[in-house]
Amino acid sequence: MEAAVSSSGKCWLTRHIKAQRMAEIHLEYVAGDRSTATMDVVFVHGLKDDARHTWQHDAANPETFWPVWLAQDVQEIAVWTLGYPNPSTEWAAEAMSLYERAVNALNHIYGPERLGSRPQVFIAYSFGGLLVKEMLNLGITMRRSEWTGTHKTVGVVFLATPHSGTKLARLATKIESFRASKAVQDLRAYSEQLIKLRTWFEQYSHDVALAVENYYETHQLFRLMRSILDRLHIPIMVVERESASGHGFPIPVDADHFQICKPLTRESIVYNGTKKLILKVLAKLKTVMQIKSPCFIAVAGSHDEQSRASVIRFSGVYAIIHTIELCYELGVVFQLCWYALPAI
Repeated sequence: MEAAVSSSGKCWLTRHIKAQRMAEIHLEYVAGDRSTATMDVVFVHGLKDDARHTWQHDAANPETFWPVWLAQDVQEIAVWTLGYPNPSTEWAAEAMSLYERAVNALNHIYGPERLGSRPQVFIAYSFGGLLVKEMLNLGITMRRSEWTGTHKTVGVVFLATPHSGTKLARLATKIESFRASKAVQDLRAYSEQLIKLRTWFEQYSHDVALAVENYYETHQLFRLMRSILDRLHIPIMVVERESASGHGFPIPVDADHFQICKPLTRESIVYNGTKKLILKVLAKLKTVMQIKSPCFIAVAGSHDEQSRASVIRFSGVYAIIHTIELCYELGVVFQLCWYALPAI
């Protein structure tokens, strides 16, 4: 008990609750040259996490904060982390629902000196993956001018995201004394809301050829208590494989739910796979930008079907006009030659 009490006399739980109540959503610039970057990379955490320790393998060693690794290894990106209060129980603080937090985040991250001016890739852990999908869904289907930055999303990396919910959330909502937050209630396994979101994203990512990587945990929590928890029918896998493997080719990782988002080294499968996706997307963007026609360059990174159709139509008109101008110039040259013949 004494170990849980700090020098100020307050236990860890008290400090955690206070931090959750004081926290506000914030977009933090991490590394990379914002003035010359070709693409933004945004890390989005899950339940009870924060914008830094979620991605740091050793809490006491800032060198293990892997968003910085990406900026060091890929020079053309600017790296950000999105932080927001998201407690699992109302004993700690009240939490927004998935929809509310998505609207809140969209209004916060897009704007001057923030996101939306260039292509972006999201790296999302657990609940954060659902949040990213809900943000994209709202930004693309509601067509608000302030949220057009969502159309510039070119890739998403999911880490242990419960695309179909989790049984633990369903159990938590049944225990009244736990006082599950709105966020936890939205995580209930096979809820209609999550199934609709999963279906929409699957279709959307296919239509726009979105780059997607999907990693899931294979190690259970509380393995020493496995026999007891099994008898009580309490799940010890936070996100089951069936729920985590929602989009893209599912890749298993030797980690539990809390460690999968904290690669130990640059050789870790999660870090390597994420870097490869970013490099692949950057190569694709460079190819698009090499096209000389300004009408294509203007929409590089956009996945809006109507915009792409307009570009194709405009390109056709541009080609016809260019051909007419060329014929006219050739005609003028021909006439000059014709009139010059008698003088020769």
